[in-house]
This record gives sequence, structure tokens and C-alpha cells, in this order.
Amino acid sequence: RTLAALEKKAGDGPFTTKGEKDIRTVLDDTSVDAISIAAPNHWHSLMTIWGAKAGKHVYVQKPLTQTIHESRVIRDVAAKTGVVTQMGNQGHSTVNYRTAVEVIRSGIVGKVREVHAWTRSPSWKQGISRPEGSDPIPKGVNWDLWLGVAEPRPYIKHAYHNFNWRGWEEFGTGALGDMGCHIIDPAVWSLELGPPTTVHTKITGPGNGTYPKASTVHYTFESTSHTSDTVDLYWHDGGNRPPQEFDGIIGRNSNGSLFIGEKGQVVLSHGKGIPRLYPKEDFLDYSRTTLKEIYAKHATEKLDHYRVWTDAIINGRQANSNFDYAAPLNETVMVGTVAQRLPSRKLHWNASELSFNDAEATALVRRKYRKGWQIDALKS
Repeated sequence: RTLAALEKKAGDGPFTTKGEKDIRTVLDDTSVDAISIAAPNHWHSLMTIWGAKAGKHVYVQKPLTQTIHESRVIRDVAAKTGVVTQMGNQGHSTVNYRTAVEVIRSGIVGKVREVHAWTRSPSWKQGISRPEGSDPIPKGVNWDLWLGVAEPRPYIKHAYHNFNWRGWEEFGTGALGDMGCHIIDPAVWSLELGPPTTVHTKITGPGNGTYPKASTVHYTFESTSHTSDTVDLYWHDGGNRPPQEFDGIIGRNSNGSLFIGEKGQVVLSHGKGIPRLYPKEDFLDYSRTTLKEIYAKHATEKLDHYRVWTDAIINGRQANSNFDYAAPLNETVMVGTVAQRLPSRKLHWNASELSFNDAEATALVRRKYRKGWQIDALKS
């Protein structure tokens, strides 16, 4: 949409609206208290840092950042500036996710040993080569500004702008980055997982500058009080799914997660629906009574993820997916995107040192910024 079209749509609401082409023009505006960032991934960190340093509260769509290092930087900047933050993993406020966390932590299915998370994404092209040539830049598109921190490349119609950037390493984070902060969230949250210790990826359709057409990413985590031992978490995208033995319980869910415990399994659809416990016959009484009671309790809260953030600003507190929670979750997702770019290698991740046991992987912890677009905070 053009800026004029967005102004008109926003103007249909109760507020006065004014379009600006560059976020920097509003940072000194004292009438602006907060910013919501829904730009392509390569812009998230820079906009967040600019906003926080200007004293604006910040809501950032998932993924929080494009790299592991950026997660550390913006968490630090947010802490130093004291702004109220929220990542746009809206499932964190939904009834089904909050119910699932309570059910899993209750121990009803025993200690968890394995988790599978999956998505039907990508709905854009991945596993492709970088196109050649160029097209005229459309009227109203500031291509140099859109590129921002990214290395310059010619404008090509529908290749990057305004949607397909998601699959490109220079601008996006692929299907895992796009959906992982949603669907891996309940595993990290309910099991209180720390950083992954190893990651290993199998892919289909490697690309030249894009993320793979499909992948399965195998993470391992150290044990917690909710797990039987070290935990295996498998991410599946591009049509990959959990092992066939679970087809009967995960059904046709295109986005969801499966928790495998000592006494049974929990299946969780992304976005809606009550968690389901299997084998059904083992949990009939619990599902008919306790589970429904937990769901009803959380349903009465009627949380809206955006409203949680604005209420937190008004009441002087932090939101439920603030950067202290969201940044480590995002780091876990970004560890997986590094592994997707270096498939078939078992990478060991050292979170305290911000490094892998592999020089090429460690080089991907940080991104390269176009000359003139670095700022001091990104050099830390």
C-alpha cells in the first residue's frame, strides 16, 4: 500500500493520522510516546534502538531481531533507557498458550523429554537463486531507504519488496524466523528452557542468498525442573512434519506443537483451541474437568497482546513478552537460522561467549551493516 492509502485507512478510525516516510522524523516529536515496528526484519534493531534512545516505548513484531547479537544489544538498550517493550508474538497472550503452559507445568503428562514444533510456512519463495537484472523503482518507493542497513542491490519487481523479503538472508529470517517466535514460544515458556546447547539441521532446496525450501532443525537444551533430562526440540517447516507415528494425534494442524512426556502427550494448535492430551483414555477425567477449568480461568482475562503493552505503559510496568523474555526466545530462534545456513553440521552454541564451535557459524552471530548505517550501540 502507498503511504496515502495507509493514511486514509487509519483516518477512518477515531484518531488523527499523519504519514511520515522516515521514522527518524518522529523521534523528536514529544507528542509521540511509543512506536510499533512492523518493518522488514533487517530494520527491527535499528528502529528499536533509535526509538528507545529517544525515550519511546517500543513494540516490535516478531522476530525481535535478525541476529543473535542484535537481541543482546536491544535488550541492553531497553534496560538502560527504561522503556516499556513488547515483542509481537501474539500467541503469548492467547488463552490456549497460557492454558498449555499451566497444563505442562502441572506434570500431568510427566516430565517432558521431546518437543516438536511445525509450520506450513513459507508462503513465499525460498531455496531459490538471486535474480539478475533490475526494474524501474515504483513511484513512492524510496529504495535506498528501504534497503537501510542492507547491502545495495537493484530493485526487481516482486523479488524483495514488498513481501518476499522474508525468505532472503539479507532482509529476513526465513520461515523459522517468521514463525518460530510464535510456535517455539510455548516450549521455551512452559519448560523454562535456557539457551540451546547444540543445533543440527537437515534441509531441502538450498538457495543462493535465501533460506531453504524446507528444513528440520534439531535443538538440544539442558534439563530443567519440567524435563526428564536434556530436551530435544525439533522445528519443522516447508511441509516437514513430526514423525508419522504422531499423525493420528496432530491431525491436519498446519501450525502447532507437540510435547512428549513420560506419561503422555500434549498437542497444541497455534492461535486457538484448547490443548489436547493423549492417549485420550488416560486423561478423560482431567480433560473433562481440570483442563476445562484452567481454560475457563484464563479465558476470563481476555488479554489482547497490544493492549497488554499499552496498559503496561500507562501503569508503569513491563509487558508479558518484554525484551527480558523475548530476547532470549528470539536468540534461540536465531541460533536455528544460523544452522539452516550451514546444514548438516552439528553446531555447539556457547551463549555466554556468543560463539559456536565453528568459525563460519560464529561469523553469522553478527550481521554486516552498510557503511553509514552503523550506530554505536550496534558495535557493542
